[in-house]
Amino acid sequence: MAIPTQGCVSLDPPGGCGDGAWGNIEELPGDVHLDVNYTGDDSDGTRERPWTLYAYASVEVQSGGRIVLAAGEYDEGMLVSKSISLVGRCSSMVTLSGVREGAGGPTVLEVKGDVEVVISDLTVSGPGYGLVVRSGAKLSLSRASLKDNHTAGILAHDSGTSVTASEVWISDTKMNAEGLEGFGVAVGLGASVSLSRSRVSECHGSGIAAFNSGTSVTASEVWVSGTKIDGEGKYGYGFQTSSGASLSVSRSRVSECPLAGLIAFDSGTIVTASEVWVSGMKVDSEGKYGPGVVALYGASVSVSRSRVSDNHLAGLMALNSGTSLTATQVWVSGTKMDAEGLFGVGVAAGLGASVSVSRSRVSDNHTVGLFFYEAEGSVSESFLEGTKPSGVQLGDGLLATGSVVNVQRVISRDNARAGVLFDRSDGELSGSLIRQNVIGLADQGLPGATVADDNVIEGNDQDRLDDGDLEVPDEAMSLPEL
Repeated sequence: MAIPTQGCVSLDPPGGCGDGAWGNIEELPGDVHLDVNYTGDDSDGTRERPWTLYAYASVEVQSGGRIVLAAGEYDEGMLVSKSISLVGRCSSMVTLSGVREGAGGPTVLEVKGDVEVVISDLTVSGPGYGLVVRSGAKLSLSRASLKDNHTAGILAHDSGTSVTASEVWISDTKMNAEGLEGFGVAVGLGASVSLSRSRVSECHGSGIAAFNSGTSVTASEVWVSGTKIDGEGKYGYGFQTSSGASLSVSRSRVSECPLAGLIAFDSGTIVTASEVWVSGMKVDSEGKYGPGVVALYGASVSVSRSRVSDNHLAGLMALNSGTSLTATQVWVSGTKMDAEGLFGVGVAAGLGASVSVSRSRVSDNHTVGLFFYEAEGSVSESFLEGTKPSGVQLGDGLLATGSVVNVQRVISRDNARAGVLFDRSDGELSGSLIRQNVIGLADQGLPGATVADDNVIEGNDQDRLDDGDLEVPDEAMSLPEL
């Protein structure tokens, strides 16, 4: 599988799959062996006479022991309720495909209770939840593939439940019978998940979703791509965090999802993203939406040392009172317009949100590079350039309308209309260079901005326009159905 920073990584164990029924797995005391292809009638769990059904092996294995699986397809739903290890020969040769009735419905593999479990080197693929971890269980998962499951590839829930997963590929999760969901990874009700060196691709609803206060997800070196909208036309996110959950994502990639690459909503929800590339978000069936990073309804989002490129509607967007978005050392570029030729904004703040942008670059977007609409915030040590007009024209590097925005040490150049435009807004502009725009600085309507003497505004078609009447949007951009 392909993952960020590493290129293509094998899911096979070190040394490959090996030869013989058990490959390169070294036998340990207490091992119980399982081989669905064994034809003898004298099974006792040894390598020579393995069990053929998981039900027998799970009874025999002792706490701290291992169930070792030979190559084959195991058409039997499995429940792990002891502190054991489940080890396959390798993920390309061992598949769990049967289902049993779990707490939430048909489930291929379930880990529950006060147990510590290790699972590695197998594939989980069946017509139900792929892997469910609940009721305080602690799971370590590695070198595994979870594909073509239903509702969720991995579902972790309940306080005290934790999953640590590395080198895992979750793909092609199908929607449930009602045509809903189909998550790659879903975490809720206080559980925690740490995912590293992994891939989540072509799932429905959300690639990785975290719900509820006390729930936490950490993702490092993870690539989420190709999430699809569910049967009701909802979701379609790369990462989704809501209802007070927290997400930390680093050294990762999000690409080609509809609606949004990374979205956070609700008060108490906290998202931290560092060294992340969010690109290529798609419009929905009506040609709308597709933003890169979105914060709504009181969520708090921090993005640093990251790239946000070639999305639709907006690269970064924060809306609603109580919502905050901080961007530091972020490059936002190439945001595209929707099917009606509208928007394509680099960074958008509206309806009471607070946005702070520092040491960043906003380039080659449409309509407005950095747009504050009835919002507040600051922009410092940043570079705004090449904003192009859209179907509603404009083309401003920075536009604040009905807002309070402090702008310091900014370069705004080569924009199609104004380098900086304050419209009925308060704030301060200082230490900035504004040049090679049609209009350098425009300040219209009350209360008006304070413009310091240390700005350099030169080389524009018109350097200053005070008390002008430049057209600005009279309503905020629309939101996707949430």
